Amino acid sequence: MIAWFTDAGAKGATHAFLLYHDDKLGWRTLGANSDGVSYISLKQFLATREIVALFLPRTGSPGSLWDGLAVMRKDIGLPYDYSGVVGMAMVEVAYHWFHDRDAKNPLAERRALFCSEFLLDWVRASGFAVLKGVDAAAVDPERLETALRCSASFKAAYVVTSEGALPNISVASSFPASMKA
Repeated sequence: MIAWFTDAGAKGATHAFLLYHDDKLGWRTLGANSDGVSYISLKQFLATREIVALFLPRTGSPGSLWDGLAVMRKDIGLPYDYSGVVGMAMVEVAYHWFHDRDAKNPLAERRALFCSEFLLDWVRASGFAVLKGVDAAAVDPERLETALRCSASFKAAYVVTSEGALPNISVASSFPASMKA
């Protein structure tokens, strides 16, 4: 549904998540997944998805993604916001057809999150001013990817190998592997 309502399709992001390395567990993802805000091993994640972009905080940036963990830890285990994703259809219509960049998500739930909402909240809790003034519940993965790409606080980094050349912690976006061209 996300790919259908956005311009993402097979060329852009349909999911947003945090990627990090744990010394004991290896590469992990943390994000709002179909089972709620949860961890998934990178190997399991890559079995069904392809990473299309990684974003790292630039040296000297005002925030730290690790600092955001202290704030966002309370959201781990929250349910996935399925009604919020349905509400995003209305946001997408307002955004793409009527150019309303301030549209609110009328179906977003207070104690449930979808992927780009969770990740934008995390980025902001980490001290980064991304999409200032925009309701996180009204941001799809593609819009978040574009904002990070344009942010002076982040730089794009690309995956070189499936698990070898990845940064210690980064913001990432993906699409289902079945959508490969």
